[in-house]
Order: sequence, then C-alpha cells, then structure tokens
Amino acid sequence: MEFLYKLNLVFLTLSLITGFFLSVKFNKALLILTVYLFGSFLVEMFVFFSKSSNQINRIILIGYNIYVIFEFCFICWFFVEILHGTSKKIVRIVSIFGLALLLLLIYFDVIPQQQMFLIGILVYTFNAILYLFQVLNSKSEIHHQPFFWIATGILFFNCGSFFLSSFINFISQYDLNLGSKLFSINYIVNIVYYSLITYGFICQRKLVRF
Repeated sequence: MEFLYKLNLVFLTLSLITGFFLSVKFNKALLILTVYLFGSFLVEMFVFFSKSSNQINRIILIGYNIYVIFEFCFICWFFVEILHGTSKKIVRIVSIFGLALLLLLIYFDVIPQQQMFLIGILVYTFNAILYLFQVLNSKSEIHHQPFFWIATGILFFNCGSFFLSSFINFISQYDLNLGSKLFSINYIVNIVYYSLITYGFICQRKLVRF
C-alpha cells in the first residue's frame, strides 16, 4: 500500500511537470488543469510530510474543505472552456448550483467531510459525459483529441472513486483491516487518472506546430 501511494505521487508529479511545460503557452483549458494539478500536488506533499498530531489533523480537515472548493472551481472551469454552445451554458448553471450547495453544506456542517466529494463526483461526471457526447457528435478523430483523454480520465476517476468508496466503507463495517487494504485500489485509480491527463497534455503538444 505504501508503494502504491508513493507511485501515485510520482504519477501526479509527472503529470504536473508535463502540464507545466506543455500547456502554459498552448491552451487556456490545459493551463487551468495544470493549476488544479499544482494544488493537488501541494496538498499531497503537505499530507505526505506532515507528522500525525491533533493540530496537524485539524489543519488537514480545514485544508480539505478549502481544497474541495478549489478542485470544484477549477475542474468546472476546465469544462466550461472546452464545451460549446448549449452544453457550455448547462455546465455553467450546474456548476454554479453545485458550488452554492457545496458552500452551504460546508458552512452549516450538514454532512461529514468524507462525503463532501460526492457533490463533485456528480457534477464532474455530468460534465464529462456532456463533453464526450460533444466529441462523438463532432465526428473527429478521438485519439487526437487531448480533452477526450482528460475527460475520460475524470469520468473514470470519479466513477471509480464513488464505487470504491461505497464498497470499502461497506467492507470496513465488518473488517476494518480488509477495508484498509482494499483502499490501495484507489491509488491504482489515481495512477490511471494522472496517466490519462498526462497523455492528454502530450496529445496537445502533437497538435501544435512550431
């Protein structure tokens, strides 16, 4: 499990580096995604190097709420940039509603922090499906579309995280040790996610002529 966790950090770092060098001067949507990856990298590094203590755990909980909002804003912004026409308007409305709901739940502390990500999962999944329909209707070559791979990664990651979290929470009620071991599968989902994002960055590089 420790190996997979560190491997996950390696793939996140590689994705961030690839995005930094290949997105800044090429595409606004990819630049937005790179900023999101940078935020994820900072959070992961803080957790990785922090020592277990009540004070640190409290900071992590506060930081988690901030990160959830940060992630929501940047991923939705990414989809607003890559969608067109009516789909763009729908995503804007859904994203604003989702953000307002998220802020209200955080402010009033209605649900546990571990369940906050469910709102994002629903919105990201909806946005990704809208984009994939847009690509399929465009009749373009999918394998050359950088955003196709990224949207697929977002869809895969969020659907996988939802089912894994539900399954692991169920198993943990009966066997906490087994539930902890199964959580390592989540790192594999993360690795696939960052790999698809990295490939999306590389596809964008191939489309640019110097």
